[in-house]
Amino acid sequence: MIDYKEIKETNQVLATFHKIDSNQLDGFISKHSILIGRYDEYVTKSYIDVKRHSDCEEANQRQHHVQTVIKPALNELKRHVSRIILQSIKDENHVTRLMRNRMNLYHEENVDLLIEEDQLIQKYLQIIGQLTDPTDHSKSIAELHGDLYDADESIRKQAFTLIYKAYVSTEGDITECLRSLIQNREHQAQRLNAKSYRELAFMKLGRLDYDAEDCIRFANQVSKHFEPLRRSFQQLQTKELKKSKLSPWDSFISPFSNHHDLSVSLHDLISGTERILNEVDPYFEKLFRDMCAKGHLDLTPRPNKAEGGFCESLPNSKSSFIFMNRFGGFDDYIVLIHEMGHAIHHDFSQQHLFFEAQTISFEVGEFAAMSLELFSMNQWTKIFSDERNLIQAKLEQFRLIIEFLPSVFIVDQFQHNLYDSEKNVDTFDEIFKRLVDQYETDLIDWSDVSDLKGKEWLRVIHLFETPFYYIEYALAQIAALRMYMQYRQHPVDTLNQYKNALALGGTASIPDTYRVAGVSLFPSEEELVELTDFLNAEIEQLVKQLNEID
Repeated sequence: MIDYKEIKETNQVLATFHKIDSNQLDGFISKHSILIGRYDEYVTKSYIDVKRHSDCEEANQRQHHVQTVIKPALNELKRHVSRIILQSIKDENHVTRLMRNRMNLYHEENVDLLIEEDQLIQKYLQIIGQLTDPTDHSKSIAELHGDLYDADESIRKQAFTLIYKAYVSTEGDITECLRSLIQNREHQAQRLNAKSYRELAFMKLGRLDYDAEDCIRFANQVSKHFEPLRRSFQQLQTKELKKSKLSPWDSFISPFSNHHDLSVSLHDLISGTERILNEVDPYFEKLFRDMCAKGHLDLTPRPNKAEGGFCESLPNSKSSFIFMNRFGGFDDYIVLIHEMGHAIHHDFSQQHLFFEAQTISFEVGEFAAMSLELFSMNQWTKIFSDERNLIQAKLEQFRLIIEFLPSVFIVDQFQHNLYDSEKNVDTFDEIFKRLVDQYETDLIDWSDVSDLKGKEWLRVIHLFETPFYYIEYALAQIAALRMYMQYRQHPVDTLNQYKNALALGGTASIPDTYRVAGVSLFPSEEELVELTDFLNAEIEQLVKQLNEID
């Protein structure tokens, strides 16, 4: 356990401070940013431990202590430091803008609600962390994911059904958990006199440059321009599978290749990622090697390990930790490189002294990760010796990106419905199902598992952990595709722009950070047309190359 006495005494001292002299400001910021970094890392490591070992009583007790004692004290410390800095300086910039926004989010009566919110989130994580294959409790849910890539449809269907059966078996508890979270969050908003929790969530996420209407408009624009590409890929899938329509368990089956049959050991994954990163930028490989040496990778699934993947910043150690569940196929490379994009971003941001300047918005964080995925495509020769397999893998990468976008809009709009009392009149399943019908093409047939349609929300961890965090994936993905378009023509200049944008950390607004990278947060109609034209040309060229080889 970390020494709680230090942070408690610091808070008592700072409570009596109002402002400090300008010649003492740098020292004040440095001293307290180091302290905050140490406690932030302790909180993060506690979270990581629970995700890695959901059945560990010691880890769960430590997490409870973090939620009820450490985090409230840490948040109080951050408020004191921010208040003193704001009272001591006259300059206004993006960091002070964010600080004032966060100061406005505090209400003493919400402290207990925030603790309760953390405990409800932890309850959900414990529920899903203990889910296993209903037919073999020695296997985790994550271990079933590999079967979704199997050429045998009966195996894919069984895996899909078992995954959802596991979640549905705890649907009552998960539903109760989400309803309690919605009620808790609405109470938080009421105490801060916010119009709705959605308004409060946007403030908490630092969304000072766009609103809910921008999200809806963006979803409609992108859907309009990308649906033709998506339909063409799905038609190729139906042809490959010799089916008139696709089933929901067919989404990972490539119409181009069986490269998912590529067996990727843990050693292959690490060594291959090293080679790819070295080709993109040797410094990126160095960071990865350092993380390996520090034991900051947990890549393999096991019972009582949570699903999913993430990369967390460790500010005190000047490092990051990557958590994922590899399944032994090619996509493991994509996931690991994505998470390394976050780690690289953390490294660049950790160069800033002030803790607020190290804070990364989700929109920029996902942009960093998704751009690195696409930059890495030119280096996949380090994995594939066969040119045919290389081309097929690139086509599949484009297909999966385009397939992913509608799911982002579904989850985003689902959240808008959850926190709107006029729209949240149906069951969660009914709301989700309606959005699936709105954003899915008519080439997906759920008739064999109609009872599972609309259950997807059970698995969306963001609904519980980070409400309203999801549209960022689409904003970042479109921007990353535009970065790739530039990278294909000017790789050196584009990579430099990318690094310059990441180095800003939290010192610039989201639109300004994107601008430094050479892209826009909300692309115009003309920019979307240019992007889809580029993607069509890239895909056509790759298909042509594939046909020439065949």
